[in-house]
Amino acid sequence: MTLTKEDNSVIIPDKRGYVEKEFVGRDQERAVVAERVSQAKRKEKIGPPILNFWGIEGSGKSWLLRHLAGCYRGPGELGEGECRRTFTAILDFKEFERFEWTSRDVAILLKPAIEDISQQLPEPEIEAFSELLADVEAAKDGEMTADKLAQAFANRIVSLTEEFVPLILLDTIERVPPGALTELELYLIEPLVRTDRVILITAGRHEVARWRRFAVRSRQSEPIQLKSLSPEDTADQVDKQGFGLPGELVYDFSFGLAYASQVMAAAIRDVSNGHTVDESFLSENAHRLEPWLAALEKHLLQDASAVSPKLADDLRALCVLRAIHEGALPFLLPEMKGNDEAYRTLLDELEATPLLWWDSQQGTYQMPESLRRLLCLRMWLKETELFERRHRQAAEYYLEIVKKNPYDSGLYVLEALYHMAYGYGGDQAAEKAQAFLTEVLKPDNFTVGGVELLLEQIQKDEELRLALPGPVLDQVTETVQAFDRDVRRMRLSLS
Repeated sequence: MTLTKEDNSVIIPDKRGYVEKEFVGRDQERAVVAERVSQAKRKEKIGPPILNFWGIEGSGKSWLLRHLAGCYRGPGELGEGECRRTFTAILDFKEFERFEWTSRDVAILLKPAIEDISQQLPEPEIEAFSELLADVEAAKDGEMTADKLAQAFANRIVSLTEEFVPLILLDTIERVPPGALTELELYLIEPLVRTDRVILITAGRHEVARWRRFAVRSRQSEPIQLKSLSPEDTADQVDKQGFGLPGELVYDFSFGLAYASQVMAAAIRDVSNGHTVDESFLSENAHRLEPWLAALEKHLLQDASAVSPKLADDLRALCVLRAIHEGALPFLLPEMKGNDEAYRTLLDELEATPLLWWDSQQGTYQMPESLRRLLCLRMWLKETELFERRHRQAAEYYLEIVKKNPYDSGLYVLEALYHMAYGYGGDQAAEKAQAFLTEVLKPDNFTVGGVELLLEQIQKDEELRLALPGPVLDQVTETVQAFDRDVRRMRLSLS
């Protein structure tokens, strides 16, 4: 990693490849796979046999797939009550700028997987895979179609399912365009999953929301978003990668995005230049890490996700929002005010990227938490006044929402407090929060359950607790607790 003094920019390192001893976390995701494997090994019905891991660039999708490939590499062992062993195959689309359904591309995709499977199976099965390698060469020379090569591969895998549980892992699937994905489903994925004996795992930057083939749809796909690593897992990652730094402090600059932790650990090591790295040192030198955050931001937004400069600017404007409601856009992007169609078009364009998606459970658009916090941190270091103004604009939106719809509006109250904390400094933040709570916390506006939820969220919301200075947090908590007691007494007197 080098610093270019002329423009104060840095060249960040490439992502580290998978190294087994460096793998950390992902316990829940591994447990989901283990459950499917256990069912298949016992010849029980498999839960949704298609798992779709998705997440932002650098979240560790390929690490997870390679770790799973190692865990279930053949010939797998048999446990009590099990009658089928495992083997794995990775079909990786990262070698393609854009995968096309041609005999050549399919041959390039399948050849490494066929060679790897041949090393995992008993001697009697190897000859059949040697024949598949001959088909690969024929396809490369144009003597065999993509359809027939994929069918031959799928048939060979299916022929082994009486004795084995194949785990077929498709990586970097975002490089498969819709037309090629349809062919992939028809000639490879559907023949595998309709057996209910094969576990198919995909990984990419987008959720694969709609499978087209009926046999694939009917067996369902379970989408699993790869979220940020925890502070503890980040500390484990930093330690295993040999940076010799306090991992929990690196987390404060990477927010659990695996690649960001690698970049920022290297940056902190460079900036420290042998100095003891502690919380005080990083607080005093945080501004010196801004060039690395800028380079990381460029990589995530433009290099990896091909977001246009205009959309990148809009994402930066919206990054202060923890949940992106369409109604908030006029407050954060006032230059488009009065043009509702422009706001809807913007959301559609952002949703087409890997950096924003619609969360049907929350009824909002979401940005990956680690990306959102990285963008906010960089804005705070580089343009503090802009950072605070954005938060004040967001606070105005939530204040308006609560005033219009005050009844059990605890989650909106929480967001208003969060933005006040960052939009106003010290005493002013405390005054604003107290005045807001005095106005909104009225018995007619809340049920007992609504106040309980607000208190519970204040206790659970780590970002809010980090944003509010200790005395202000205590003041807010005591005010809500007192209100809770008042509401309960009033309800009892009416019963």
